[in-house]
Amino acid sequence: MRLCFLFISAATLSGHSEAALAQTPSPATRRAREVVAVINTATPATVRSFADTAFGGRMGTLPAQAHIDFFLGQRELSGGLEWVEVQEETADRTTVLLRRKLTGDLMAVSVQAEAAAPHRIVGLGQ
Repeated sequence: MRLCFLFISAATLSGHSEAALAQTPSPATRRAREVVAVINTATPATVRSFADTAFGGRMGTLPAQAHIDFFLGQRELSGGLEWVEVQEETADRTTVLLRRKLTGDLMAVSVQAEAAAPHRIVGLGQ
């Protein structure tokens, strides 16, 4: 049984300012980039290693196989993901726009991170 803990939906491209591009990414945005990188290179070993260190809260208590199924499934369905832009960002939450390489479709992903270092991921969704 596949555990689906990431809700993904189509999104539209939104504008952003040059000042926003110059900002240092928030911890949540850095974690979002890590999620995309793991999806793009997913193997059971890399997912297990990432999950062991990157997830906190209830996400950290999910079985390793749930994380493996999700990340491998996302790579298979998308053909990999390309980063488009950050749509919204705070220190502990970010929403990013991604493009599926397989179809070119856009999707938005929201990542919530712990406020304190090491800023583990405590939520994925929209």
